[in-house]
This record gives sequence, C-alpha cells and structure tokens, in this order.
Amino acid sequence: MRKKDRLGSITIIFITMLFIMIVTSFLSILGLEGQQTIITNNNSLETYLITTNNIFSKEGVKYFFNDAINNVLNFKPFIYFVLSLIGLSIASKSGLLNAFTNKLKRLKFKYLTMFVMIISMLSILIGDYSFAFLMPLVACIYKKIGKNPIVGLITVFMALTLGYGVGLFTNYSDYYLGTMSELSARVDVDKNYVFAIFSNIYIKVFLSIILIMITTYFVENRIAIKFSNPEVIEDDLNTSKEAMQYTFITFLFCLVVLALMIMPNVPYLGVLLDNNEVRYMAKLFGANSPFGNGLPYIILIIVMICSYVYGKVSKNITSLKDYSDGLCVSFENTGYIFVLMFFASQLIGLIEWTNVGNVLVTILVDFMSGLQISGILLILISFILIVFMTLLVSSSVDKWVLISPIIIPLFMRSNITPNYTQFLFGVADGVGKSITPLFPYYILLVGLIGKYRSDKDLQLRDILKLVYPIALMIGGVLLLLLIGWFLIGLPLGIGTYISL
Repeated sequence: MRKKDRLGSITIIFITMLFIMIVTSFLSILGLEGQQTIITNNNSLETYLITTNNIFSKEGVKYFFNDAINNVLNFKPFIYFVLSLIGLSIASKSGLLNAFTNKLKRLKFKYLTMFVMIISMLSILIGDYSFAFLMPLVACIYKKIGKNPIVGLITVFMALTLGYGVGLFTNYSDYYLGTMSELSARVDVDKNYVFAIFSNIYIKVFLSIILIMITTYFVENRIAIKFSNPEVIEDDLNTSKEAMQYTFITFLFCLVVLALMIMPNVPYLGVLLDNNEVRYMAKLFGANSPFGNGLPYIILIIVMICSYVYGKVSKNITSLKDYSDGLCVSFENTGYIFVLMFFASQLIGLIEWTNVGNVLVTILVDFMSGLQISGILLILISFILIVFMTLLVSSSVDKWVLISPIIIPLFMRSNITPNYTQFLFGVADGVGKSITPLFPYYILLVGLIGKYRSDKDLQLRDILKLVYPIALMIGGVLLLLLIGWFLIGLPLGIGTYISL
C-alpha cells in the first residue's frame, strides 16, 4: 500500500458521493432553488424555478437503483475509451504504431512537447473523443520512445482542456455555442445580430500559439523534471517502407470514401450528413448527424483497415487469428480504469439528478447580472465565476444554456460583442475543466496515471498538486491576454471587433 495514497481513488469517489448525498439533501430541505432563464420558441425570455432534489426521497431512492446501469451506458468516456483501446491495440500489434514512434525518438523533448500540444489542439475538432483517443495513445508512444508516460498524459490533458475553448481552428462546439449566443443577443438587445463562424479566428490563433509556448515551458521545467524516464523495451516487430507506402495509399482511399460520404448537395452522396439541417456545420456535427455521432467508430474502422494492411505487408500479422488477437492487447492492466469509470459515472449521474450544479450556477449568474460593473472589472469577475461554475457543471453546452441568456445581454449593454463574450467563456471553461475532478475525462486521466505510475515516481496526490497551480497560472496568463486584447481593441476575427 502506498503511504501517500491510502484511501485510493475509488474510495474517494465513495466518500464524495456520500458527502454530496448529505449536502444536497440538506439543501433540498432548506429549499435551495434558482431561477433559470430560457429562450422560448417565439424568441422571448421566460424564467422558471429549478430546485435541488433530495436523493433520500422516494424518487431519489428509485433513481439510485433504477438508473445505475443507465449511468454507465450514458457515460461517454467509458465507450470512447473502449473504442480507443481497440484501435491502439491493433495499431501496436501490426507495427503501425512503431512506424510512427520511431521518427519521434529523434525529437528533442521540447519539440516533442510542442508537437503533442499542436496535435492535441487540432484534435479538438473531433470533440470529446479527442481525450479518450489521444491520452492512451500518447502515453503508449512516450513509453515506447523512453519518455515517462505520465508526462505525456499530463501534456495531452492540459492541451485539450486549456485549449478546448481556445482551439487552433473553429470547431462545432464554437458553432453550437454561437447559435445560442445569436439567440441571446437577438431576443433582448439586437434583433439583427448574426454570429459568424470565423468571428474569433484571429484571437484564437494568437492565444493558441501563446498557450503552446507557455505550456511547453511548464511541462519541460516543472513537470518532466519530476519524473524518471522508463527503460525502453524493444519488441520484435518488423518495420517496412513498402508496408508504409501501401498503408498510406489505403489511408488516402479511406479519406476519399469518407469525403464522398460527407459531400453536400450531390445526388447519392453525403449519406453521413443530417440533411434536415440548413448549415453544413450542423449537417456534419448536429445532434442527429451520422457523421458526428459515429465519428469515433469511423476513426476506429480506418485504424483497423490501415493496421491490417501494414501488418500483412510487414509480416507482423500472418493470419486472421493474429489480427483478431491483436484487437485486445492494450486492454492489459486496465481493469482499475474501468472500475474507476463505473463508479465515476454513478457520482456524475448523482450530481446531475440532484440538480445542485445547475441551481448554484443560476445563483451565480443572478449575482453577476446584479453587479453594476463594466469593462475590465466585468471581464475579470465573469472569468473567475465561469471557472468556478465549471467546477460544478463541466459541460460547456449545459453551462452556456444556463448563462448565455443573461451574460450575452449583460456584456452587450457594456458595448462588448457576443463574439468576445463567447470566447471569454470558452477560455474560462477550459481552465475550469483542467482543475475539476467532476470533469469526466479527468477521471480517465486519473485511471491512466494509476496504470503507469510506479513506487519510484511521485504519488497521485503529488501529481495533482503539481498540475493545479500550473493550470491556474496558465489560466491567469490567458486572462491577462484577453484583457490586453480588450484594451488595445484589436479585431477578433474576420470583420469582427470587441466593441459593438
């Protein structure tokens, strides 16, 4: 038993669940409630009460037992992690992963970190699956090239969380939040306001570059030095330039087929689009889009096909049995992660059912709307409150639904555009995600750290103490840059400025 981690993460989840049960029950008895403002179908604002639910009530007991399995089935990190491990398994077995990692061995650690940061921030385009896909992949790559996998895990997690609201490019999350920003602006202040998809592209690219540079510095000088590099274990897998050529051609073929399946306005094509939507981004990533919903599975299929081609040509896979067995090699030593995610799904489901996060967020929003402030002070207080809100409600969409009808008009009355307000929200939301244990993919990070840590490395509690202050310092730098951008009045994107 490790001296610094006597309780264990699963036990901590049990204690947290019990604590939340007791606290939310008292809050329910005390009548804690909030007022949520929504935008109705006729473009008007409507306010209604939301209350804290008591888990020890008759309905609460029914929920606790009736929805336990549904909590797991609806816990996306669980499913995404399974898909990711299948792809990682066959890529490792076929030797395809080695073909990529061998080239990374020559990179200096600083450039390796920057490369991982850039890839991570680009992968935000595929949404939350980027966490489940990249964290185990990068940890495996780091181990293969003789770097500590925990350093790779922390690098990816910080890049994805802190970069989620920044992003090198505009993604569907920006579009979806933008539609709500547009409604919030039109309903109360400006009926002609239109959200443009590239409205924040300049500030996005600038803050992304700064984020990559400062995170690389902290990883290199504050995190990596705390860990020793593991011994590289060589395998007997073959490498083949011919296999790589065939694999590349296969990959291009898969991309062409996929491109045809998402091509709009062409007869017999575009079968993966939701053609009930008007805008292409919504067709591609909407709630009912086959492409958006099936993207993790699409990625897995492409990885499986390319891995088979590489393995067959390189002779690393000699039979269908080899291929079949290779689909599960990365599942070794992952039992702890699955058990951790099972109980984490119960904890997060409990918080959602009690409604305590939403109630507290609405109370904070009401508090913020009552403040007679503007300019820098409004930006500063809003940023801090959004970070705190993320500790309670980690979902970006759920939070923006709660606060956008209030915060967008509040900023507009201070002569600040919804574009800047939404970007401020995204940056603060990312900082909050990086420090809240209630973020689902934080649970996955904890599980993967548990898989790779050893008695010679720092313990889990020490790792968390190391990550938190760095994430907050980076968040502070991003906040200062946002304030500086506001003071100078630089354009946010194509034809978009901070002031109305």
